[in-house]
Amino acid sequence: MRILLDFGSVEFFNVPPGADNHPVAALAAIEREKGRGIAMRGLRMAINDLVEMTADMSSDAVARFDAKVAAAGGMALSEARALFSKRLKAVLKRSQIADEREYYLVRNAVEFVAEEAKAALWDLLAQFEAKHAEAPSGRS
Repeated sequence: MRILLDFGSVEFFNVPPGADNHPVAALAAIEREKGRGIAMRGLRMAINDLVEMTADMSSDAVARFDAKVAAAGGMALSEARALFSKRLKAVLKRSQIADEREYYLVRNAVEFVAEEAKAALWDLLAQFEAKHAEAPSGRS
């Protein structure tokens, strides 16, 4: 997934390879400072964002990009799209968002699903937000 993010950042965000502001460099810093688990969560969110941003790419453009990433040993964009779709289907089947990762998956997907599915996704997002809203402190 890091290779996909690396190539995607260069291709779609115009971030030069190896730049200090490159998302892969930021992930490495997060991993050093906060741990691998938090860095992996950030990587998954970044891949979800990449899937969202490339939703309108033609199948030919995706195939060309996949070939570049595959040559470097990375996860293909088409594979990330399939994983994104599979996870979204699991959330819909369960009718509940389990964690923050799924929340962002649904939030990223809501604009791209069929019109008839949008209301259900917005409801799931609202339920998650209500459940995880901070309780008032009771102080004045």
